[in-house]
Amino acid sequence: MHDDHYWKSYLELESQILKLSRSIEFDDTNFDHNVHSVAIANLILQCAANIESIAKDLYIKNNTNNTQIDRDKIHYDYDCIMWLINNWGLKMREIVCKPVSEKSKERNRNYRPFDNRRKCKQWHKQTYPSWRWNEAYQSIKHDYINAIASDATLHNLVETLAAFYILVLYYENIELLPNTNITGYSYDMSNTHLDTDLFSPSIFGIYKPEDIKKFKKFKKRCIFVVEEGDFVKNGWGVPQRLVLNKEL
Repeated sequence: MHDDHYWKSYLELESQILKLSRSIEFDDTNFDHNVHSVAIANLILQCAANIESIAKDLYIKNNTNNTQIDRDKIHYDYDCIMWLINNWGLKMREIVCKPVSEKSKERNRNYRPFDNRRKCKQWHKQTYPSWRWNEAYQSIKHDYINAIASDATLHNLVETLAAFYILVLYYENIELLPNTNITGYSYDMSNTHLDTDLFSPSIFGIYKPEDIKKFKKFKKRCIFVVEEGDFVKNGWGVPQRLVLNKEL
């Protein structure tokens, strides 16, 4: 039986955030002026609690170098997320927040939640990156009252759910197949259960050999990519299946 508990949890969290978006406009003003609330704080806690669990599941399931992993002794961030970044290149993976206008600032519309844009921290004599959403989660979890104004912000909430969404995509191990009923660059998302109202994953669906080098930087940001070996079997110019991007 297919395990879709994380996906169901994501949908529940997304529905609550979409409900919030009907009261708080998802625009530059509210993102940049740190609109905050108790409701946002509680949603961040829920999102990040799921991240703690799913990150460990992905690490334990895929880290074949260590078969004797004690779940209680690994850290979801320093061990598990760092492993996913170092082995699957999650640092640059990007998704778009659909309710945010295309005219908005890029940081408020395009999210790379695992990109290290902050000062690195020391842990057990090793240096690790720090992510803003994770800092917000830790602050709210350990200093709830004082952290609401500074950390329970709209931007931190969307970025935390974006991190959970990306991990769910990799946990589900989704493949996208070309939609043969529509011409052009169209893929059928209906059978993946991952066509959401809040986020849109970036897709690298190249059709020509020269696109591989031309869009190399863009490919790093994409969640789904064409497997180059498929072109050998199916030929260039033919819509190909898309798989999760695990390239560094």
